[in-house]
Amino acid sequence: MMSQSYDTGNENSCLYTKKCIDDSYVILILYVDDILIAGKNKDELSKLKKNLCQSFDMKDLGNAKHILGMRITRDRSNGCIYLSQSEYVCKILKRFNMENAKPLSTPLSMHVKLSKEECPKSDHEKEFMSKIPYQSVVGSLMYATIAARTDIAFAVGVVNRFLSNPGKKHREAIQMILRYKSGTKNKCLGLCARNISIIGYTYFDYAGCSDSRKSTFGVYFSVYGRC
Repeated sequence: MMSQSYDTGNENSCLYTKKCIDDSYVILILYVDDILIAGKNKDELSKLKKNLCQSFDMKDLGNAKHILGMRITRDRSNGCIYLSQSEYVCKILKRFNMENAKPLSTPLSMHVKLSKEECPKSDHEKEFMSKIPYQSVVGSLMYATIAARTDIAFAVGVVNRFLSNPGKKHREAIQMILRYKSGTKNKCLGLCARNISIIGYTYFDYAGCSDSRKSTFGVYFSVYGRC
């Protein structure tokens, strides 16, 4: 049923779209047993829900408020919608005993230069780092990065290079990111229908990797005044 009525560019995609007669779209996002449906045509939305309920054991929870660790809030008067991960961030901080850490204004200071030279060399250092949940912290931060917190993407990319053999300085770097998250846990990803504008920024770190001397290039766009 889904493959006949909805189009997706990838057979493994979890995003399906259908163009309605009035040229509007119905969008269905699927992740395991969670479904998010959006669209302007209420009749098409009702029809889709009815068809799904005939084939699957489902429950309509009404307007979307929370999905995959993200809270959805709306400001209808200004035409804005926001995605927040504050609850998820609080869980991360509590899990890794950083909920009371002093906040930082940046996820990774410019003077921090990490390399393989900081990786453990002695048995004592390796034993110490084996007790640090480095991989778990980075994994948790990566999910936040791809969901709604693109502001930590560069910093998480840096600490991700040392997953196989992290050292004490690498540990200090992920603590810095967590401290930044502590101070910005209420930040959210937003989109507003007013003040239409697109502003782009680029970042280039020439030969910034201390080990490979590879460069890092980044692009940031603000749409409708939001990232």
